Amino acid sequence: MSTPQRTHAPTMVVVDRQTADVLRDEAKKVAMFEHDHFEDLLDFSPDAQWGLFLRYRDVFDLIDAVGCNPDKVDPARETFEVLLPEDLVNLLGLRRYDLAMSNADRLPEHNGPISPETLAEITHDRLAAQALDRLFSTYTKAAKV
Repeated sequence: MSTPQRTHAPTMVVVDRQTADVLRDEAKKVAMFEHDHFEDLLDFSPDAQWGLFLRYRDVFDLIDAVGCNPDKVDPARETFEVLLPEDLVNLLGLRRYDLAMSNADRLPEHNGPISPETLAEITHDRLAAQALDRLFSTYTKAAKV
C-alpha cells in the first residue's frame, strides 16, 4: 500500500447526477477492495496508518457528497460538488481500468451471441467508464486553475 501524501489541496468539481451515481458505486468498490489493509493496521507505522485513514476519509467524504443511498437523494438535484484529492482520483483511475478489463473479459471467445444479462453488465460498465472519463477531464481542468 502506498501512503497518500497531500502534495496539493484537493480539487472541488461539480458533477452531473449520472456521474454522481457512478462515483457512489465506484467509491464503495474502492472501500470494499481496499479494506484488507486494515487487517494489518497495527503493523503499520503511525504515518502509514494516517495515510490509510486519509484514504478512507476521502472515499467516505465522496460518498457523503453524492449521497450513500441513491433512493434518498433529492430527485430534483441535478449537480453535486465533490472534493477530489489526488490519491482518490488515482484510485478511481484504477477502477476505470478495471471497468475496461472486465468488459473485455466478458466478450465470448468465439464472437458468438452475448446474453442479455452480460450485455446489460457491459453497457453498465461502459457508461460508468464514460462518466469517469468525464470526471477526469473536469478534474484536470479544475486542478490547473
